[in-house]
Amino acid sequence: MTLLLGHRGDPANHAENSVASFLAALRCGADGVELDVQVSADGEPFVIHDATLDRTTAARGEVSAHTAAQLDSAGVPRLRDVLPLLRDHVTAVELKPPCAVAPLLAAAVLDLVAPGQRVVLFAFDADHLRAVRAETALLVAARPDHPRALLDSCGASALAAQWRCVDAALCEEVPVMAWTVDEEDDARRLVDMGAAAVISNRPCALRGVVPHG
Repeated sequence: MTLLLGHRGDPANHAENSVASFLAALRCGADGVELDVQVSADGEPFVIHDATLDRTTAARGEVSAHTAAQLDSAGVPRLRDVLPLLRDHVTAVELKPPCAVAPLLAAAVLDLVAPGQRVVLFAFDADHLRAVRAETALLVAARPDHPRALLDSCGASALAAQWRCVDAALCEEVPVMAWTVDEEDDARRLVDMGAAAVISNRPCALRGVVPHG
């Protein structure tokens, strides 16, 4: 079965990476959500995509230059407050900063996960994935030549691939979580290929296309 995950929740209808966005995706039947994590100046994981506050809040500047209290004031959710709301659903957590900048981030995220809660760590930086023993997915924007060897090299459980580079042969070789899929026909093709997950900005629109995982 193919999982349907809301990309930053349900951003077609709500502010991305907000509690309202996550809950809306779950209400319409998504199997879970994908969210992004940056780190405060004092080491707290916060749910926000960009490295700066400028685009999605009224505040300005680098996320990493603000304390947890300052990010609270800017309205950025703490991961520790979001994860309990997603307890019974799959949560894909993308680690945004490079591992060299935030080497303890993967471990900090896992420390917040409740027993039995399914959290998959996503990262473009494979060093994040090598640092932990957990369910992980390596993010790629192009089809790798040797996908199994690539996953084995960093201990990843799956490939999180840009959907346009996904084909049936890739899905046969390794588990593939495809992002970001917003059109029904594209989602159907990925389901038929055997994709492990479809990640969408429009999870409510695709619920009728992707069978329940």
